[in-house]
Amino acid sequence: MKRIVKIISVMAAVMVAFTACKNDEDIIGTNDGEGFFINRTDLALNKGASAPLVATVTPKGSAQVNWSSANEAVATVSNEGVVTAVGAGETVITAKAGSKSLQCTVYVTSMVTSVTLDNNTAELWYGEELQLTATANPDDINVPMDTVWTSSNESVVTVSKKGLVKAVGGGQATVAVSINGVSSACDFNIRRNADGVKITTYTSELAAHRAFQFEAELYPADVTESLDFEWSVDNTDYASIDENGLLTGIAAGNVTVTVKAGEFSDSVPVTIKREPQTVTITTTSVDNFTDGDITFTFNGGVNWGGSRYGVEFHTGSGVTISVASGFKITKITFTNTYGSRNFTVDNGSYSRSGSNHTWEATEDVSSVTFTNNNAEIDVLKFTITYE
Repeated sequence: MKRIVKIISVMAAVMVAFTACKNDEDIIGTNDGEGFFINRTDLALNKGASAPLVATVTPKGSAQVNWSSANEAVATVSNEGVVTAVGAGETVITAKAGSKSLQCTVYVTSMVTSVTLDNNTAELWYGEELQLTATANPDDINVPMDTVWTSSNESVVTVSKKGLVKAVGGGQATVAVSINGVSSACDFNIRRNADGVKITTYTSELAAHRAFQFEAELYPADVTESLDFEWSVDNTDYASIDENGLLTGIAAGNVTVTVKAGEFSDSVPVTIKREPQTVTITTTSVDNFTDGDITFTFNGGVNWGGSRYGVEFHTGSGVTISVASGFKITKITFTNTYGSRNFTVDNGSYSRSGSNHTWEATEDVSSVTFTNNNAEIDVLKFTITYE
């Protein structure tokens, strides 16, 4: 009878120990069959983490539990059984109570916590290379490492799978390395010299007393070198140009505009034309006539008037107004003495207001034809602007 009571008491103590050590997780423990129990036989921790082990002696207080670690470089254990992971590896934690002992194997995993590069900033010339070296910390990492290299701008620098950086264009870019998701970066400044200079904004013709802004740039487009531009013209009797590339026509003639940048230069020819002219012509009673640079050709049977008006256009009749070779018409105004009907024109923009009819060029033209489309229109004077 006493033996049965004793067995029941031991079983009850073991049940109490299991209940006390559950700690909201399944207990994987062992006991020696004689009242000594430990809640785990193995434990996995990340470096720096801690977890408690619980040992129970039955009857309670019959023996003190002492804790020890076989390798404190891997894990330590406190007097209360709290295990702290110190370094990567495996060790055994032993719990002793009198002559009894139980063990728990501890596995410590050391993860990547930081990554360092041997360069955080670098300057290269176009075409140069630099080998970057990445170091994952701490030095006792015991997990597989996945290393990925990337460039923020592959038109400036490229990077190989092993961290070899090559400068392929001028500008700035960042090369980053990621090891198991932990990153570090190096900022690059890539310098590139110019291969030449070119005039990018220019005109081939310019009227006297007009100005035009020339512009130039170094090439290739990703050049980082800075050079001063020097502007000049080969004949200052016809045109002048300031230090910023503003060309001003002086008199009719031909000039060459040149820009220099260091050892490089580029040039374009420019024709300086006579300044815009405005003339007013009263028609004479002939079908074709020339007045200076202006030629009139009447068609469709016009009538010539007296002193009250110059020429009378009826339906279907008209006039072609031309300028001499090398010039272009920009505007023509008809001063009517009678009627305000519409002309049709073969180009440009036409409008009328009261007794005045106005035509303006929408492209470079040296000739324009007007045709009366209904009724009668009498024109005394033609005012023509050309350049």
